[in-house]
Amino acid sequence: MALILYVVSVAWLALGVCIILYTEDTRGMLRGLLKQADLRLVAVLPLIFGLLLVAAAPASVYPWFVRLLGILGLLKAAFFFADPEGLVTRLNAWFLERLSDRTYRLLGIVVVILAMFFA
Repeated sequence: MALILYVVSVAWLALGVCIILYTEDTRGMLRGLLKQADLRLVAVLPLIFGLLLVAAAPASVYPWFVRLLGILGLLKAAFFFADPEGLVTRLNAWFLERLSDRTYRLLGIVVVILAMFFA
């Protein structure tokens, strides 16, 4: 189970570093992924990460926090799958088009910090 936490940690760490260092490129990649794909297919990623985090939480130093992040991932997957009143589409448009580069970099810092809790 600890191996799962290390894999998730490395994935989040890589994503956070890419957001910080290559803000425009990462935004373009996310834009291409989220605009072309069906939201139900995109919901699979937080579903998988949420299930992995919930299952591997006992192997962590902070199992309650890892379990909380896993449950939030599962809720995000359900929210993406349901897409009430097109809210996810509007949130994605806001996230991809109107969010400033500084805010993206702050998000990258938060992701790097969260990745450290898994290892």
